[in-house]
Amino acid sequence: MSDLVELEVTQWVQSLPAEQRASAQMSYLSMRKEPTTALGLSFLLFLGISGVGRMYIGHVGYGIAMLVLNWLSCGIWGIIDLFLIHSAAQQYNRSLLMQLRLTIGG
Repeated sequence: MSDLVELEVTQWVQSLPAEQRASAQMSYLSMRKEPTTALGLSFLLFLGISGVGRMYIGHVGYGIAMLVLNWLSCGIWGIIDLFLIHSAAQQYNRSLLMQLRLTIGG
């Protein structure tokens, strides 16, 4: 657990009653998106595919738009997204944490 979101998850899980801790942690871990996996999928642009990393984190429409824009811009938008995808995956995980907090409590 290396980033700030993972630290927030750990603190949240520890603040829950003992009987809810395991289910809360399993819920988060089963739905979270790994930022390095999203980045790795974004590297597929070098194979002529772009937007896969965005689709992985749930931004399907954005990923399809990126696929089209990447072809039109000769790969420029895919290169730009390499710098943005990690924080987008962290943002997805943070919103997942907020949803779980509302659902489970804490």
